[in-house]
Order: sequence, then C-alpha cells, then structure tokens
Amino acid sequence: MSAPEHWHAWILLTVGNRGERRETVVFVAAESSEGRSWVADPDVITRLLAVQQQAAELNTALGDAVASRLGITGTDLKCLLLLLRRPRTPRELAAELRLSPSAITSVVDRLEKAAFAYREPSTSDRRQVLVTAVRERAQQAVDLYTPLSARTAEVLAAYTDDQVATLHRFAEQTVQVLREETDRLTER
Repeated sequence: MSAPEHWHAWILLTVGNRGERRETVVFVAAESSEGRSWVADPDVITRLLAVQQQAAELNTALGDAVASRLGITGTDLKCLLLLLRRPRTPRELAAELRLSPSAITSVVDRLEKAAFAYREPSTSDRRQVLVTAVRERAQQAVDLYTPLSARTAEVLAAYTDDQVATLHRFAEQTVQVLREETDRLTER
C-alpha cells in the first residue's frame, strides 16, 4: 500500500471564555494515487498542528529577538537573510518579501545605514542595482542563529536517516502549502 499523497483536514478553531484557543480536528483523511484513503487519528493530527503553530509563533519571536539584538526590524532581518544567500535586485527582494517598491527601498536604506548591506551596479545590466550583504557585518546574524542550528542538529541526531527523510519531506510539503496559501490570500 502506498503512502498518502494528499491529506485533507477540516479544523474547527474556537476561542474560550478566557481567550484560550481550542483546536478541534473535525475530520482528517488522506488519499494515495491508488485511490486508497485513510482517516488519521484526530488527536495526533490535532497535536501535530498545534505544535506546528507553536513553532511558527516561536520562529517569529526568535526572529524579532535576533533583529532587536542587531538593531534592525524583523523585515530588515528577513531581507538580510535573503541577501546572505545571494545578491538580489530591489525588485526581487520586494517580490520575495511581498513588499511594495517603496517599502523595499526603505528596508534597503535601513540595512545600508546599519552597514548590513550596500547597493552596487549590476555587472550584467547597468540599469539595475544589486543589493549585497556586507558579509562581516551579516555574520552577526548568522552567529545569533548558530546555537539554534547546533541544538536542532542534536535533536535530529536521535532519529534514523529514514525518519529524518520523512521529516524533510513533511517540511518541504508544508513550505509548499504555506507558499500556495500565502499566494492565494495575497492575490489581488
């Protein structure tokens, strides 16, 4: 029997009298290319989705803490992390961060002022400008994330290669779903 390729979950979110969130999985199903379907354990799925939500919230809080330590905003940090991968045009940055041209100009201005990035003419098209991270300065951001990376590696060491591969597939699929849902909600 092949593994499920598509999962469907209908989740009921409620807020209690004291403001606490309650998540209830109403129904969870999966289907494979062979047409087989499964109904997952709602309690397990509920716990998994709750932990994912908690991880997302903590990731945002960690990003805010790192940005604060660096004296920049959370959006500036997101931009800086993109620039660490490779230089980008302001248009590329705006698209990836889902910001307007004027907003990305402000972000790049702040990163330049804080000496985290600089603008330079593109070597392939002199009409364009590339925004590049100042490696020595940007290393401060990397250094703040290094303990997290080390601790996450320690956690993963407890899993087999097959389990890590399954986690990796799940993470990739979750990222794809997040992209698609963000696109859906930001379409104009």
